[in-house]
Amino acid sequence: MPNHLDQRRLYESPVLRNVFDWLDQVRQRPEMWIQDRSLRELERLVHGYGTALGVHHVDEGVPGMGGHFSSWLRLRKRWSLSLGWAHAITVHSKQGQEPLNFFFELIEKYRKLRPTMLCHAVLGARHTPTGKRCVIGHDRLLPPPLRIEVVQYKPEPLHFLRFRYPEGHENGSILITGRGEEATTEDDAKRWAEDEFQIDPAEWVSVL
Repeated sequence: MPNHLDQRRLYESPVLRNVFDWLDQVRQRPEMWIQDRSLRELERLVHGYGTALGVHHVDEGVPGMGGHFSSWLRLRKRWSLSLGWAHAITVHSKQGQEPLNFFFELIEKYRKLRPTMLCHAVLGARHTPTGKRCVIGHDRLLPPPLRIEVVQYKPEPLHFLRFRYPEGHENGSILITGRGEEATTEDDAKRWAEDEFQIDPAEWVSVL
């Protein structure tokens, strides 16, 4: 089992700037973090890491290791991710290839993506959610943010919306087309926000 004192020291280390710095530590000493080099156990730890970031509204400025990683895998590999990325990577590992090593090979490519804000729109009282694009649970509408930002994982055609609230920000899921495809455009992202929050196209401010 991992030594909790060693874990705390690693988390507090100034070297650990983001999730990928932590994963580098896992790669160097997997036995400290996961039993039997289990990719499924690592997936649970990564999920917990992402949950903590969301609770504390921390933006590390790097690609997210939650649903965003799964979306990238679907885009690049055309895999089913219905059972999670750990299962998908394990199933698609080549004969004799350890799933944990395959995971780190994929991470080396994924971490190079650059989350880049393309444009934003400031919302006011009239920008009320419609429920056309997003309903939480059975009937709750998405809370109206102060600002919506369109973000692209350059150079990939992956886009998501970042919602700015008084208490912090929330990153939305990777957007998909009506055909269920991850490859989208800036205009696709704008239309999503315009449908949901009644944003006029002229209200977008480009940052490029």
